[in-house]
Amino acid sequence: MPGKRLRPPTPLLVAIVVLLIVAAVFYPIISAIMPKEDLDRAILLLAVPFLAVFIAILLTFISFIFVLASALNNKVHPNRYRTIELSIIGGIVLGLVGMFQPFAIELYQLGFLLLLFSTLAFIAWSHIIPGQHRRETSKNG
Repeated sequence: MPGKRLRPPTPLLVAIVVLLIVAAVFYPIISAIMPKEDLDRAILLLAVPFLAVFIAILLTFISFIFVLASALNNKVHPNRYRTIELSIIGGIVLGLVGMFQPFAIELYQLGFLLLLFSTLAFIAWSHIIPGQHRRETSKNG
């Protein structure tokens, strides 16, 4: 149905919001309940906000992949799909070259960012199914 907006599953969005709320309120509640000495030794309790935010970021990326795949599955021409895929792989290679060059820290920083975003793009793009390419066949053999 053209014009219909694609949305990720509602439970996924609810889980993201709940995890972010847990991350925001967990430390103040625990620090009010537990004595400071015990809280300093409770490493796992101190890790809960970090883990909640980390999982929320992962679920957000999963939601993005779901929407992207729903919008583009079987709609991208195989040649265009392959061109984009090779461009993303090229970004990964350039990012690696930038990170392992010994000349400038700026190139290292740019290489890291290029590698990060190219890797995320590759993960997302690998979930898209290219459309079927129909060749024009001649009937006069």
